[in-house]
Amino acid sequence: MPVLEFVKEGKKYDVPPGTNLRKFALKCQIPVYKGINRLLNCRGHRLCGTCRVEILDGKGISPRTPAEESTLIGRFLLAKKLTPNLRLSCQVTVSNDVKVLTRPNTEPDKELTRQRITLFGIFSGFGLVFLLMLGMIVFDLLKKL
Repeated sequence: MPVLEFVKEGKKYDVPPGTNLRKFALKCQIPVYKGINRLLNCRGHRLCGTCRVEILDGKGISPRTPAEESTLIGRFLLAKKLTPNLRLSCQVTVSNDVKVLTRPNTEPDKELTRQRITLFGIFSGFGLVFLLMLGMIVFDLLKKL
């Protein structure tokens, strides 16, 4: 049986192959969420990215998918740096021995965040201009009635 080791907690468990990391950690009362995310999370559906873990040692896990990478990078404006060992615990299936660091510190990706904020500003500006023009057209139509 594969051995699953939680480094911060100092605990080791024998797990059956195919075990989902998030489900097993929560079953053993090992926290995978920080702060308020214990209550506000997607319940393991790869939507929120709050169950991040760092795989310290072990190739006995399922590979990271492009969808998982996009969730790990972050959504909306704030982007996070993506390291090769960073994973979402809800997407990890254990098939061999693994060492896991729960609740790792992640750094923001300043350049990608800056790009996202710039694009958001540009699109917001165009949207505002569109709404103003639409308002002027509606006002003009109402004036003609």
